[in-house]
Amino acid sequence: LIQLYHWDFGDGEKANTTEPIITHVYLQSGLYNVTLTVFDSEGLIDIASKTIYVCHRDISIVDVHVSVGQVYVGRKVSINVTVLNNGEKAEDFQLILYYNITGGDLIGISDVYGLNPGELRVLIFVWDTSCVQPGRSYVVTAYVPPLLGERNISDNVFSCDSPITVKLVGDVNGDFKIDIWDVAAVSRAFGKIAGMEGYSWEADINEDLKIDILDVALVSRAFGTFY
Repeated sequence: LIQLYHWDFGDGEKANTTEPIITHVYLQSGLYNVTLTVFDSEGLIDIASKTIYVCHRDISIVDVHVSVGQVYVGRKVSINVTVLNNGEKAEDFQLILYYNITGGDLIGISDVYGLNPGELRVLIFVWDTSCVQPGRSYVVTAYVPPLLGERNISDNVFSCDSPITVKLVGDVNGDFKIDIWDVAAVSRAFGKIAGMEGYSWEADINEDLKIDILDVALVSRAFGTFY
C-alpha cells in the first residue's frame, strides 16, 4: 500500500502528498526535471523522472472597435476584435463577444486556430440588433476564457471605448421619441444621396442610400411614438 508521494518539481519546489495527482505552477518557462519518489507500507521505494518543457501562454485582447455609436434597432453593426498571442506557442481558443456581459447577452463566438506567438489577428463580427431592446446603450465586451496554465488573465477581457445606443427606427435625433423634430431632420436632408454633403444615415430610414418622400412617410407614420 502506497503511503507517500514525494514530488521534486525541478524548480526548487518540493511536496509530499498521499494522493497520486498534484497540481504545480511554474513561474518561469524552461526545461524542468520532475522526479517522483513513491514510498509504500513495506518500506519499498520507487523513483520515476521525466523532463518537461514549460512554456508561457498568454492571449491578449488589444482592441474592440465598433463601426457606429448609434444604430436603429434591427440593423446590423460591424465589430472588429483584435487579439494578440503574447505566449511562446501557437494557440487555439474561443473568443466570446457580448453586448451586455453582466446579463450574458451574446453577439457571437469565434473559434481561433493557430494564432502564432507575436501574431495579431482581427476577428470580424456582425451584430444583428433585431432582438435588442431600443432606448438603451450597450457596452460591447470581448472575452477569452483562460488557457490552461495562463497566469496573466487581466487582458483576456476588453470593452469598447464608448457604449452603443440602440434607437427606435425614426428617432433621428436620439431623444427617445419620434416627433416634429425628427420629421424636420429628415426634411432637411431631403434629396440627398449617400456621399453627398448633408446625407445622414439616420434620415435614410429605409436604407436605400437616398433620402426621399418614403423616408419622410416612414417617420410620419411613427409620429408620436416614444420609448
